[in-house]
Amino acid sequence: RFGITFTQALLRGFGTQVNVARLRQARLDTRLTEYELRGFTEFLVAQVERTYWDYALARRQIEIFEESLKLARQQLSETEELIGVGRLAEAELAAVQAEVAAQEQGLINARSNMESIRLQLLRLLNPPGIRLWQRRVDLIHQPTLPEIKLDDVDQYVAVSMRMRPELNEARLGILRDDLQLVRTKNGLLPLMDLFITLGKSGYADSFGESVSNISG
Repeated sequence: RFGITFTQALLRGFGTQVNVARLRQARLDTRLTEYELRGFTEFLVAQVERTYWDYALARRQIEIFEESLKLARQQLSETEELIGVGRLAEAELAAVQAEVAAQEQGLINARSNMESIRLQLLRLLNPPGIRLWQRRVDLIHQPTLPEIKLDDVDQYVAVSMRMRPELNEARLGILRDDLQLVRTKNGLLPLMDLFITLGKSGYADSFGESVSNISG
């Protein structure tokens, strides 16, 4: 016996819209992944840039505290000399000593902050090699004000609305939910299929003769 059966869904699974919904969802998922990758990359670049300038600022703060401590110690030495010759009261010494201690503490905090930012920058850059925490970070570009002319704010807003990854992810998410709604509605329909079977039988004492009988 030879036969061909055709099956056509009449309710659940009927129509091209529901049948291509999964394919369209897969395409949207691919685009969503691309926007997620773009968003992660932009965030990482922004983090590296911000940490770079934070490190530059931390180094500058150390220089400021070192200079301030140098001046405070110089003032302490001068105050001690003036007290020694009787030109200043000994009570003036406490305020100068407190200033020296404050500058020393500020320098310690500044160095600790710089080390923390250095490790954070190395973690973001993730350079090859071992003993990452021992790597020295030398800044090639010092912080300066860029000499660029800024465009109108509306242009930046327009580009942001069109290109920001999270906005595009939200738009694609809405489209994907619409397709899921189509699939869900169709899945709630009862199962009703139309079957058409075409066939022909051949009878004989051997398989070869039966095939010949089917073909006529």
